[in-house]
Amino acid sequence: MIAVVCGLFFAAFVAIDSWATQYKLPAAPMVLAEPQPTIEAAAAVVIDQATGKMVFSKQENVPMYPASLTKLMTTLLVAEKADWSHEVVIGKEVSFIGADASIAGLCEGDRLTVEELVWATLLPSGNDAAYVLAAHVGRLSGGQHLTPQAAVTEFIKLMNERAEELGTHATQFMNPDGYHHAYQMATAYDLALIAQTAYEHPKLAPIFRAAEHCTQIQRAGATVGKTWHNTNLLLDETSPYYYKWADGLKTGTTPEAGHCLAATASKGNQHFLVIVLRSTEEGRYIDATSLLEYAFNGGVW
Repeated sequence: MIAVVCGLFFAAFVAIDSWATQYKLPAAPMVLAEPQPTIEAAAAVVIDQATGKMVFSKQENVPMYPASLTKLMTTLLVAEKADWSHEVVIGKEVSFIGADASIAGLCEGDRLTVEELVWATLLPSGNDAAYVLAAHVGRLSGGQHLTPQAAVTEFIKLMNERAEELGTHATQFMNPDGYHHAYQMATAYDLALIAQTAYEHPKLAPIFRAAEHCTQIQRAGATVGKTWHNTNLLLDETSPYYYKWADGLKTGTTPEAGHCLAATASKGNQHFLVIVLRSTEEGRYIDATSLLEYAFNGGVW
């Protein structure tokens, strides 16, 4: 009986094999991945600001030099901890900057408000202003007796603590301005967490989207007029990189970090944030625009 069953099973198998050979079944359809933008940046991430969903990523968890995107953390801390209207007298901390650093043109003894110092930090990417704010908030935390250097050190400690609270995993700040330091690192995704929190702060939002800002500084008994222009060319209507949907955020550049950009854009009820790290001077704008268009088109390229 067993032999008969086995024989029938073998015969059926041969018949099926013969049928499959004669009438080949079509191959299963190949599922192709949606095409994505090709970018120059070494790392990038795009976040849907409404849902927190990651729309695009490239080496988003690889630590890299953040350059002046550092100032997003600096100004966020200031917005959270300092009195916006308080007048600050600039001290020796203004001289802590690197010789080739970007500046807002501030001098020791100048008097201006915390708010104006934030404008000076974000629009012209003033490293001088970043150090003044760091010393001011560092003293608010550690005491007015702190020397300029000790106050800045206190502020850097606060930067790292706040970054950790925001959920960053591979970020370390060594200075408040983003000037190159071998151990100052952040990932594109970590910077997106910081940038999103800064973007949502009501004091900072109008500054991020401004193309320029005019102000007055009290200097040696006289009033000095200043106009600061935003280094983010996505906001400049005269620039070939102008992007009409852009509403922020911050550039960053050092020889070691390359050209970096944190950009935000809004179209109707769609809001996206993009971080681009280690691109080229024009590439960061082209990368950001391509990625934002990709996001607005629903992830179709």
